[in-house]
Amino acid sequence: NILPSKFWGQNINKVFLFISIFIFFVGIIIGQSFNDVQNFNSIEKVDGFIPKNKIELFSLIFENNIIIYFLLIAGFITFSLSSTFLLLYNGFIFGYCLNLISLNELLIHFFPHAILESFAYILAYYISLRISKILYSYFMESHKKPLNFKYETIYIFIGVLTIFFSAIIESYVSIK
Repeated sequence: NILPSKFWGQNINKVFLFISIFIFFVGIIIGQSFNDVQNFNSIEKVDGFIPKNKIELFSLIFENNIIIYFLLIAGFITFSLSSTFLLLYNGFIFGYCLNLISLNELLIHFFPHAILESFAYILAYYISLRISKILYSYFMESHKKPLNFKYETIYIFIGVLTIFFSAIIESYVSIK
């Protein structure tokens, strides 16, 4: 066993939560440090696709966000290394966006969906860390216990719901 068993003690979930929040906020700080910004009023075109109505816009936003969400979770395959970079990048984008718009725009058009979206991404990273820990423990211990992902499944469901509501808010409230 590479890591001492004390490391995987009962406080590990708190450590994982702290790491998840910390990485996201480091990304925000890095994004905030970029002062060369361009102002914009609203998102009109994403990946060459111009939504015709709010339902198409919602579908586009939800699809994009759910892909990021599940990529963050799937990072357990790399023991959350790839998830670390993806969460850091999303924090960077959040921080960079804070430079782009006025306080009024932030409060009305950015924060309502961004807070939920950020929560879901942090949760996805936390899930990735937990799954990595479960798999690491399973493969490194000589007396194997059955794999149990009960809480991770519940967290994934909560995250999907959060992404869903975030996409509704972003498409119907945040984007003019």
